[in-house]
Amino acid sequence: MMSKECIFVLVLCAFVLVSSSEFKCKPRPGCQLWSCDAAPHLSEDILDRNEFPITCVEMGSSSNRSQNGGMNAGHVDVRDTVKAVASDMLKEVVRQAMEKVYELHGWVKSEDYLFRRFGLRLSGKSARAKCKEFGGRLASEILRHPDAVRYIIANNYVPEDLSRIPWVGYDDEENEGIWIWADGGVTNKNTTEWLDGEPNSFRGNEDCANVAYAEGGKLLLNDAPCSAVFPYICEVKINDIK
Repeated sequence: MMSKECIFVLVLCAFVLVSSSEFKCKPRPGCQLWSCDAAPHLSEDILDRNEFPITCVEMGSSSNRSQNGGMNAGHVDVRDTVKAVASDMLKEVVRQAMEKVYELHGWVKSEDYLFRRFGLRLSGKSARAKCKEFGGRLASEILRHPDAVRYIIANNYVPEDLSRIPWVGYDDEENEGIWIWADGGVTNKNTTEWLDGEPNSFRGNEDCANVAYAEGGKLLLNDAPCSAVFPYICEVKINDIK
C-alpha cells in the first residue's frame, strides 16, 4: 500500500500543476511516485517543509529555457507524467474503494474475482442481465477456483432443494450441444462434469445450466429451461470494477 506521505506528495503535485507553471518534479526517495518542488508562492502553512522537505525551484525543458527567461539548466518538464501518474493513482484508489463496497455487500473474493449468490429467483436471461448490471457475468471462472468451490459448497450455495439451485454462466443457446461459458470457454457435454444423465435437453428446451449438486467436493451441473426461475451466482473481475 502507498504511504500517506506519498499520497500527500501526489496530491500536492496535482495542486501545483493547476496553480503554477514554476515548479519541477523529481523522483522522491522511498516513493514510487514523483515528488514536486513547489511553486515559491506556496506558504508554509500549506507545505510543512520540516515534514516534507521540498525545495522551491523553477522548471523548464532545455528546448524552452531561452523562451522562458533562462530557466536553470537540466530541469525537465514532467507535468504530463505527473498527470498520468495522478490519474492512474486515482483510478486505483477508486477501484480499491469499490472492491470494499462489494465485499461489504456480501461479495466474496477469490483470486482476482469477486462472487456472490443471490436468492432472488430469475430466469436465466434476467439473471444474466442482473449480473451485467453489477459489472460482471454469471459465474464461470470462479467455478474453476478450488478455494471458491470449497466456499460455495461450505456455505450452502447449492442446496438440496432443486427449486433453489443457482444459475451459472453456461449455455448452449446458440448451438445445441456446444456449451459456452460466460467467460468465453467452449466445451461439450463430454468435457464438463454433469449430474448423471445430464444434459438431456428434456423436451428439447433446456439450454441453460445451473449448479445442481455438490458431490465429493465437486460441483455438478444440470441443464434447465432458460425461462425457468432460479437463484443465481454472479462474478466480477476485480480489475474491471469502475
